[in-house]
Amino acid sequence: MKTDRQLQTNVTDELKPGPAVHAEQMSVEAPDGVVTLTGAVNRWFERDVARESAWGAPGVMSVDDKNTIAF
Repeated sequence: MKTDRQLQTNVTDELKPGPAVHAEQMSVEAPDGVVTLTGAVNRWFERDVARESAWGAPGVMSVDDKNTIAF
């Protein structure tokens, strides 16, 4: 299993390539493989893209089910 810091970096890297999500507006926490994304988005679509992008990072066990991304 990856360390929390490695996973946090991997998720942040997954968020960077997409034009729909601005990684600099997201905060990523990843204790024990459980990723929580917080930040601001303008549309539901952006929240969904962020969640799907996070799942693309190796080592993710769970993502953003509490809808912690604020509008």
